[in-house]
Amino acid sequence: MNIKAYIRIAILGLLLVIIALPTLGSNITIQDLLDEVNHINLMNRVEHLEGYGTRFTGSVQAPLVRDYIYDELIGMGWQVIIQEFPLEEPIFGQTVSWNVIARRAGSTPDARVIIGAHWDSIDENEGGSWVDPENPAPGALDNATGVAVLLEIASITRNIPFMQDVEIVFFGSEETGIQGSKFYVDCLVQAGVNVAGFFNVDSVGYDMDDPDDFAIFYDNSSGWIKNKVVQWASQYTTLTPNPQFAPAAASNSDVHYFWQAYLPAVSLWEGTDHGPYYNHAQDTITENMLRWTTNTSFFEEMGRMALVCLLKWGVWFEGAVGIEDVPFNVNCGLEIYPNPFRKSTTISFAAGNGPVDAVEIFDIRGRRVRNLKVGLAGVAWDGDNDNGDRMPSGVYLVRPAGSKSAQAKRVILAR
Repeated sequence: MNIKAYIRIAILGLLLVIIALPTLGSNITIQDLLDEVNHINLMNRVEHLEGYGTRFTGSVQAPLVRDYIYDELIGMGWQVIIQEFPLEEPIFGQTVSWNVIARRAGSTPDARVIIGAHWDSIDENEGGSWVDPENPAPGALDNATGVAVLLEIASITRNIPFMQDVEIVFFGSEETGIQGSKFYVDCLVQAGVNVAGFFNVDSVGYDMDDPDDFAIFYDNSSGWIKNKVVQWASQYTTLTPNPQFAPAAASNSDVHYFWQAYLPAVSLWEGTDHGPYYNHAQDTITENMLRWTTNTSFFEEMGRMALVCLLKWGVWFEGAVGIEDVPFNVNCGLEIYPNPFRKSTTISFAAGNGPVDAVEIFDIRGRRVRNLKVGLAGVAWDGDNDNGDRMPSGVYLVRPAGSKSAQAKRVILAR
């Protein structure tokens, strides 16, 4: 074969690659991507995960599940790491488990968007997984459904360029004390990562009660994200959201330690009643066939809902721009304009509220980043901290110096 033939083949191959890569803009919309979510793909993945018999931490099957998720993500072209963390349990002694993390760097990142689901399972009944880690714990609903949704999302977005840094996280050891997400969040906090939002996907296979059985759990730091999810559900799905306030101390899923670290996060669940086989050896497609066959559309819609969250936050990044100003206390006496802001915003006192000497600005974790002296006309904040360092995009809290933490108003910095 001569050199011209090699060149022609190379050019043809390059053209095929270019044609295969989707581009965002006028050619691809969110709806186009949502249309790719398919309940057959979701059910096939649930069936595969159920087929391990158990995914309980410490079982022989656990590393096989880890490798399956890793291989699937690598095959989709994601950068993937396995994050190992130590465990010490009375049943299986000192051992390890793993978070499997798919990563994609954003084109213009200033924050990280995270979506996650736990891959382990449990039979919590007497004589179940705690007696013998190898006892059946198929976990079709909890949480093969969440894993299936995340793998479907990873496949659909495999060639989509993200604006923000994105991680799709498959947590280990949720059923044994939500230890995988604790380790993951500890690493985030130690590294000082700016988190734009975390979306937890747990048990989303079928609605037990009625068509409105789509719960969005949120805490004090995450009501503004909840509002966005409600808006997107109405815009892009047939789901009727049921927002439920859940203090961090009351959570038993992977969202818990995000809330403990004051990171903005919500949990997408099917509701509070998962049926008679929840965390049983009977949590299988066969035992729940009636629910699976009559509610596959619900499963598919929950997959679309999770995908919308990732796309809106990670690609179009609506999370930091245009969020309504929701004060913790409407009587805090402050006015902030513009809000959100990019370069500078003015903090002043509402009519009828006398000025004070200073205002304090805190990040979402409760750390004070700036103290500003205030004049009669108010004071401008340029987004820097007291050391003159530029702060990342995100939500900050402004309050009169020395006042109670509840007397604060949100301000959103959008780089």
